[in-house]
Amino acid sequence: MAYMDTPIQSSRQDLLNRANFATHLGKSLTTIKYDGTFTVGLFGTWGSGKTSVVNMALEEVEHLNEQKGDNEKVVVIRFEPWNFTDSAQLIDQFFVRMINEFSSSKDKKLQEVSKALKKYSDAFDILTLLPYGGEVIASFSKNAVKRLSKKFEKIDDKDSLKQKDYLIKRLNEQEHRILIVIDDIDRLNNEQIRAVFQLVTAVAKLPNITYLLVFDKDIVTQALKEVQQGDGEEYLEKVIQMPIQIPEIQYADLQKVFFDRLDQIINEYNGIYIENNRWSNIYFQYIKPFITNLSEVWRLGKVMEGKMAAMASEVDIVDLGTITKIDFH
Repeated sequence: MAYMDTPIQSSRQDLLNRANFATHLGKSLTTIKYDGTFTVGLFGTWGSGKTSVVNMALEEVEHLNEQKGDNEKVVVIRFEPWNFTDSAQLIDQFFVRMINEFSSSKDKKLQEVSKALKKYSDAFDILTLLPYGGEVIASFSKNAVKRLSKKFEKIDDKDSLKQKDYLIKRLNEQEHRILIVIDDIDRLNNEQIRAVFQLVTAVAKLPNITYLLVFDKDIVTQALKEVQQGDGEEYLEKVIQMPIQIPEIQYADLQKVFFDRLDQIINEYNGIYIENNRWSNIYFQYIKPFITNLSEVWRLGKVMEGKMAAMASEVDIVDLGTITKIDFH
């Protein structure tokens, strides 16, 4: 098994007994019956494995899709907002991602949705969607402003409303529920976080769409304070229709992952002896308090692996664990 600080892709890789939770989440996402926009919030702190849970949930969605007819399948679109440098690019690429997904579909009605999305995205002025419009515009390169200005110079407000109505009609005509997953929202800056929520609550508030928004609630609440006159919590309550908190990782599961990782490192070297009583004392006093999430386990294991390669023949493994803990923190 590979030990690294990257999300797992399948429930078969689950080390923390959360596959069952993810399976139920996946089933919920496929059974939502709501004509308009429905927003699910998946909350978890840093290191809680949010993306791993999402991957397992979407694995279940894919499994359930295999049992459905073509017109009943949930269309899944993953959008990674942290790939872009500013809010304008984020919003623009959100529509590009949707347009590309629907245009490549074999479903003729989804292809029509793609065309309608293209017309709609061309119709509205992206600059008016951004917080502190003038300040943000001033930060754009001259070429970007020129390109956007040219894009909208022949379009008036009525056109954007007309194109949105046309898009809504096309979305209502097709039969699929569309699931849009936006992960790692808490990795964005405050302006970009607000842009994501403006998309969901206004610009891309469209029928037959479920949003799965994944983030650290405390970070996003702080970023949204200015939207709701100082109360980001209240704003989230209005936006998120189904809030879901990722279960806390059980320490016994986390400890097992750490010891399995340590065994893997030790087994790569011959003749290493561990004095159990001494190791137990060192572990419980100096190491255990710092194993609080899976990311800490991966990082600690990686540092120990590097030190083992350099000093295994010279330093007792228990001392090495202590040294690693001191360097690590």
